[in-house]
Amino acid sequence: MSLKEHWIKLLRRSQCVDHPQLIVLPTRISSSVLDLMLLLLEYALLTVQPRSRSGSSKRQASFKDPQDILDALGELRNHSSGINWVMMEYEGSKIKLSGTGSGGFEEASSLLQDDAIRFVVVEVTVSGDEYNPVKYVLLTWVGQQVPPGINKARVGGHRPELVKFIQQKVAISTEFQPSMRSDLNSKSLADKLTRIAKQNTESAEEKKHINARPEVNKGDRSKSGLKVADPEGLKSELKKVHTHEYKWVTIATVPGQKDEVAYVSHGKGDYEELKSHFPTDKVVYALYSQKVVETTNTTFKHVLISMVGSDTGPLVKARSSAHRSELGDFIQSAIPFHSHYQALTVDELSEKDVLAKLLQTRV
Repeated sequence: MSLKEHWIKLLRRSQCVDHPQLIVLPTRISSSVLDLMLLLLEYALLTVQPRSRSGSSKRQASFKDPQDILDALGELRNHSSGINWVMMEYEGSKIKLSGTGSGGFEEASSLLQDDAIRFVVVEVTVSGDEYNPVKYVLLTWVGQQVPPGINKARVGGHRPELVKFIQQKVAISTEFQPSMRSDLNSKSLADKLTRIAKQNTESAEEKKHINARPEVNKGDRSKSGLKVADPEGLKSELKKVHTHEYKWVTIATVPGQKDEVAYVSHGKGDYEELKSHFPTDKVVYALYSQKVVETTNTTFKHVLISMVGSDTGPLVKARSSAHRSELGDFIQSAIPFHSHYQALTVDELSEKDVLAKLLQTRV
C-alpha cells in the first residue's frame, strides 16, 4: 500500500475530512520521514475525537458499574447522608467510582495526585444566594505529571458525556479545571462559580462568597450518617484498650445495614493475632495500643487502623473514608487516639509500618 493510500485509509477511518482523496503529498521523500509521518498521523487519530456527520463523538465515554456511581451521586444529593463529594477515575478506558467523602473541597483536593486523572463532583454553598445556595461543581483534574497519550487526550471528549451522565442525579452548576496545583484552591473555585470580577474579590475567604465545606457544619447534617450499634458498650470496650486490659479492639461494618458499624472482638496479642480478624467481605477498624520507645521514656499511642476488604461492594468501599473520619470522632469522645493508619492488605499490618506512620504524624 502506498503512502497516499495508507494516509487516505486512516483519514477515512477518522472521518476528519470529507474528501481525503484530494490530499496532495510530496512525491520525493525519504522512507524514514514517511514512517514518521504515518506514526504521527496514527497517534493524532487516537487523540482526536472522530466526529460523525451529526457532530457527535464516536468514542463515547463508558462507565464501569455505572449504578454504583449513580448511587453515590444520589447520596451526595441526599442532605442527610453527610457525603459532599464523589470522585471518579479511569480504569482502562472506563470511568468508575473511586471514592466519596464528607470533608468537602479541601478533603477531595488533597486526594488529587500529580500523576492521576480524576473527576470530582463536589457540593459547595454560596453565601448570598437565598434561592439556591447549594451548588454542584464538576472538578476535572489532569495532574501535571500525567504523560501525553490517549488517557490524557480523551478527557475533553469524555467530559460532556460525563456531565450528562451525572445530571441524571445532580445538576452541575459549573465546571472547574485547574491547570496546576496552585490553582486548586477555594478562591479559584469561588471566582469560577460566582463569576465575581477581580476588583470585587480581595479575598474569597474574607467576603465568604463561597463556603467550600472544609468540614460539615454542626446542625447542618451529620458527617456520613454513621450509626454505631450499642455506642456505650463500644466505649466501654475502647476504654479497656486505654487501661491496657486489651491490646486491641475491632469494629466492623454490619452486613445488610447501611452506614452501621459494631463492636466485633478484642485481643491481647500483637499484629499477627490481629490479622486474622480482618475478613475480606467487611470494612474493619481496629483501635490498637502501640508501644513507642523513645530516648527517655516509653509511651503507648492509640492508632485507628482500617482496612477495606477486597470483597466488599464498591459503594461500601467508597464510603469507608467518610466512616473512618466520623468513627475517629466517636473514639475521641471516649479515649484519646493519636493517628490513623490505613492498610491495603493484611501484609501491611505490622509494627514497623504503624510506627512509621506514628513518627510521620508526630513530625
